[in-house]
Amino acid sequence: MRKSLQQKLSRKFKAEPLELIVHGLNGNEWLESSSLSVGFLSKKIKNNIESAKATANLLGLYSLAANQVALEHSFFIIASKLKDGIWMDRNLSKALDYDVYINPIILGVSPVRICMPYYIIVSFKNMAGNIVPVSQILEPT
Repeated sequence: MRKSLQQKLSRKFKAEPLELIVHGLNGNEWLESSSLSVGFLSKKIKNNIESAKATANLLGLYSLAANQVALEHSFFIIASKLKDGIWMDRNLSKALDYDVYINPIILGVSPVRICMPYYIIVSFKNMAGNIVPVSQILEPT
């Protein structure tokens, strides 16, 4: 049976985990290079974001930046619900939900506690393609 164009176009993308770049071991050029700004949220970029989420969940990461998995565009994800001081949990019992920050611009940073700030104020584009002028992130829930 021959598939129609509609059937071919409607195939669901299955997010595949990506290889994590570990500082000092592999791919340091990705960690040290600037990212490309995201204009139109193409299917490719949306698929890359889903692959970043799959990678973060697989590794138990509460956040992940595109350059940490050798993606060239400017975005990062952070778990919708954070635990204070925890950025990795290899024993996650269920998948995390992530907020997506596209083309983030850091506008301000709180004082630092131990090794991380309490919050960061950013401007970014959301998944709907809208600019969010000011948002405070990183506060644990």
